[in-house]
Amino acid sequence: MDLKGGTARDQFVLKICKANGIPVQCSMGGGYSQDIKTMVEAHANTYRLAQEIYF
Repeated sequence: MDLKGGTARDQFVLKICKANGIPVQCSMGGGYSQDIKTMVEAHANTYRLAQEIYF
């Protein structure tokens, strides 16, 4: 699983939403990797990035 691609996507979307005053709600979906640590890291990265952009 490419965590960099997901992070780039999240950053793009979150920055545009913030710049345009669009509310965001994040819900994590299913897994895309057999490695649970990879999935936890991917989901946690979304929230870390949101915190960095919004606070």
